[in-house]
Amino acid sequence: MLELFFTCLAVFVPLIFSCLLSAAETAITAVSTAKLHKLKKDGSKQAIVITELKEDKEGLISTILFANNLCNIISSTMATAFLIGMFGDEGVIYATFIMTILIIIFAEILPKTYAIASPEKVALKFSNFLRITVLICRPIVRLINTIIAYINKLFKLNEHSQQHLVSPTDEIKGAIDLHHKQGSVDQHDKYMLDGVFYLSETDVNKVMTHRKNMHSIDLNLSLKEILNQVKEIGHARIPVWKENPDNIIGILNTRELLNKNINNNSIKTININEAISEPMFVHENTALDEQLVEFKARKSRFAIVIDEYGDIQGIITLSDILEEVIGHIQDENDKESEEIILNGNTCLVKGEMPIRDINRMLSWHLPEEEASTIAGLIIHEAEKIPEIDEVFNFYGFEFTILARKNNQLTNIKIKKNSDQTEN
Repeated sequence: MLELFFTCLAVFVPLIFSCLLSAAETAITAVSTAKLHKLKKDGSKQAIVITELKEDKEGLISTILFANNLCNIISSTMATAFLIGMFGDEGVIYATFIMTILIIIFAEILPKTYAIASPEKVALKFSNFLRITVLICRPIVRLINTIIAYINKLFKLNEHSQQHLVSPTDEIKGAIDLHHKQGSVDQHDKYMLDGVFYLSETDVNKVMTHRKNMHSIDLNLSLKEILNQVKEIGHARIPVWKENPDNIIGILNTRELLNKNINNNSIKTININEAISEPMFVHENTALDEQLVEFKARKSRFAIVIDEYGDIQGIITLSDILEEVIGHIQDENDKESEEIILNGNTCLVKGEMPIRDINRMLSWHLPEEEASTIAGLIIHEAEKIPEIDEVFNFYGFEFTILARKNNQLTNIKIKKNSDQTEN
């Protein structure tokens, strides 16, 4: 009877340790580094221990694998010896069957299933247990790692260093996309989070106001005419030029000018030059995050966009950059208009709508390499200027031209085909 008791101890105690180690291994692998960092900042001692252990990830995993396998081997050996004593050679078969079931269920599946459901909770709970296990097994594990390193060197298994297949930025993007698909991050929050990363990947020319839609004022006009244009345009800052529209000499602060008009009884006493500041010029291929830093450094929010030849391409404002993160900002002077009117898998858009915005808002995957706007994409694919009511099918979408002004496609209907699947 006493022999049976000690045999049970020799079989089930290592099995219990194997169960704990399996749970710890799964938890330490699946634990979120971001959550662990947050807990560490909040003063969690267990999080500090886990962080220290993960700094030597190779040593930690080696220790867990060594201790786990050692426990399983001890448990299986003791069970086999006991059953051989009871049943003879047939005991090997019984021991193999029984220990396989016990190890798979109680030392592998159950603890790992529990750990994967709440890795942070399990990792913190077993932090001290892992630290003690690492300390006990460290000499043997170091010896094993030395042998492995020698074998790797002998057979040149680590000749090429491993490179990261996914950058930290792409990893964060992937996490955002995953949580969005799981429903824990809504579309608007995903739009904003993605927008932060897109700042470094998006050039100024993708979000600027093109020169054909840009308002400017001839500084040679009379002050009365300038004031009338300022009221008609309705913008806080307007480029001013002399001789020709490409000769921008400054940026007119319209609010300051109108304040001078209000505070002076006579329009003749107003000096318009006092409301004009030196223009900032920026290359069209400047990244938005760089331009944001430049705006902050120069305490400005308005710049003229030029190409490599110095020709004016448009204007970029601080609001244009912020809209890439938080979405469209409706100004008090803006006319109410819907950029996208969505009805099921069909939407109505303006021809000048950026492809990038549609992809981000609707989680579509229209190509952005050949054109920046929907109208540009259709013209590129059709290889002509389409007529009204013409229909085109490409990239799994149906494009219908609803309106056109001269050579510009102004209104377009886009229908997502039913057999189109998202990546």
